[in-house]
Amino acid sequence: MILRRDVWERKKWIARSLTEAFIRCNDQFAVAQRRFPYVSPWLDIELEETEALMGADFHSYGFEKNRKTIDVFCRQAHELGIVGRLITAEEYFAEYLAS
Repeated sequence: MILRRDVWERKKWIARSLTEAFIRCNDQFAVAQRRFPYVSPWLDIELEETEALMGADFHSYGFEKNRKTIDVFCRQAHELGIVGRLITAEEYFAEYLAS
């Protein structure tokens, strides 16, 4: 999701509020997914296998929960020459973390 900078600059709370809303939606989806009355007979097995491989929170939201992935992204962006220097996760998300 992209938030226009002019909107964010006027209402800095909006980025964190949207993140929190996505987290709540994700949590509700995870519960509803298992309670849906008409599902594939293989859904439970697929979910169990996915959770065994990726953990129970395989749709995680939030900076801290995704910290390792963001660190890998930062390192690879530098190694591939996309950015000229290694940029930390805090630098990429400084404005969001400050809001």
